[in-house]
Amino acid sequence: MNFRLLKIQASVVAATLSIAILLFAAQKHTIGTGPQFRAVVDLTASTTLKVDLSSTRNTILVAPAKIGGVWTVDTLPASRLVAPLAVIEAQHKSFPDSESLVTMNDVADYERDHGAVPQGAIVLLTSKKQQTPQFSNDALHFLVEARNIVAIGNAGTSVAPSTQNAYLATKGIYELENVANLSLVPQSGVIAIAAPEKINGAGEGPVRLMALVR
Repeated sequence: MNFRLLKIQASVVAATLSIAILLFAAQKHTIGTGPQFRAVVDLTASTTLKVDLSSTRNTILVAPAKIGGVWTVDTLPASRLVAPLAVIEAQHKSFPDSESLVTMNDVADYERDHGAVPQGAIVLLTSKKQQTPQFSNDALHFLVEARNIVAIGNAGTSVAPSTQNAYLATKGIYELENVANLSLVPQSGVIAIAAPEKINGAGEGPVRLMALVR
């Protein structure tokens, strides 16, 4: 009798597991923001003592410590390296020499077309002109204070006025320089992953920047 009971119990367990597997397989698993991410785990094993930064065209992560903040490249929280991506285009005002300016009008246009810049986003700037876009002071402060962004970047080596360095440092904002292929990603609905090498105590370092396009 006990043997029969064990066989019945085993059959019930097997059937339950089969149903659970089928239900799991039928679910749609998507990458999203907010509560869909339970945690971001740093899987990097160790820091690096030295790296060659001689190339000025590499994509670089500039940590807050470089401009007077606390976090270095290796101490940036992993949760700030995976974030929604917003690509904002400079359209309304340009400088005649080398740079275009992303203003509050550009931010308003973006939010009209794509919805609010996500909380905790990485914001990259682009322009259809051959100028490298920068933030205006008011647009920068709005995105940091009202949208709690974690990073800014563009295709050049300067994304914000130098007068804003102290402000960015106190807010823990890192910068991404020499970003490429922005024309290949949508302006919204994308997840960005910034994966810098863990250089011990460094203020900047090379970064593998990836966009997960839905």
